[in-house]
Amino acid sequence: MEAASRRLALLAAFLGLALVSAPAGAQPGDAAAVLMSTAWCHESSTGISLQTIRLRFQPNGVLLLRKDTDLANGSNTGHNYSARWEINPGLLIIHEANGGESRLPMSFAGEGRNTRLTLGKMTYSVCR
Repeated sequence: MEAASRRLALLAAFLGLALVSAPAGAQPGDAAAVLMSTAWCHESSTGISLQTIRLRFQPNGVLLLRKDTDLANGSNTGHNYSARWEINPGLLIIHEANGGESRLPMSFAGEGRNTRLTLGKMTYSVCR
């Protein structure tokens, strides 16, 4: 159980999760459909490495997260994480294995393949 709690803590850190109150406005069903419609990616580069975080929201309420790091020397490391998810208006809720939950403000911008998903302080785009 301790290893699972550590993995979820890493998941929360990757997503930039923070406890907040739910903003008003968005329709949960619409947001869930957009989340499940594609894989979402966030890329960052340091010059010697490229980090990619890929989110996939499953209809069964499971969030799959894949974190890959590609180094300039050609090596690659990757890790998989998962958690339960649900939507409240403007808010993504991640249910942790230890019974806690993390809440993340969520918004969308753009349309089609140019849609951007902002979760807390991180912005994701439709994966290539």
